[in-house]
Amino acid sequence: MVDTGVFSSTGRRVGMIQNYIQENDFLVTYGDCLSDINISELLDTHFQNGKTATVAVAKPAGRNSLLPIDREGNIRYGKEMKQENGAAWVNADCMVLRRDAFAYLQGNYDLEKQLFVKLSERKQLASYKHKGYRTAIETKRDLAVAENLWNAGIAPWTRKRCSGQV
Repeated sequence: MVDTGVFSSTGRRVGMIQNYIQENDFLVTYGDCLSDINISELLDTHFQNGKTATVAVAKPAGRNSLLPIDREGNIRYGKEMKQENGAAWVNADCMVLRRDAFAYLQGNYDLEKQLFVKLSERKQLASYKHKGYRTAIETKRDLAVAENLWNAGIAPWTRKRCSGQV
């Protein structure tokens, strides 16, 4: 656990853990989402694409910002992209970063508004298209829905997805 302070941006929070990261690649996730993202597939995609960052993306639930993803799966922040035939995707709040991403995380840096823009300009930001369950827990209503699913024993984020094991 690292105390990053109340007013730190997302990038600042990640930047402050640099000394604790021993591997070349590491996972980052926001704490306000539930999903059944297959981490093994996300990592495989990241290693295959060789980019600095791979962001898991999912179909929008209605109130998320759409991401500009080109035909090759690269996220192109700062570019206007046509969303054709339901091809809209949103950040699923789970990503893999290489250690060289720390070079961009100086100061009070925002992951999406600054880091992802810089990486996409350099064609170093890829996507992993998650087609399973994903939801944000941003309101009391969201929390109540998730708790009801859990209490009913039908929480979709608890399904076995990685090699048949939980």
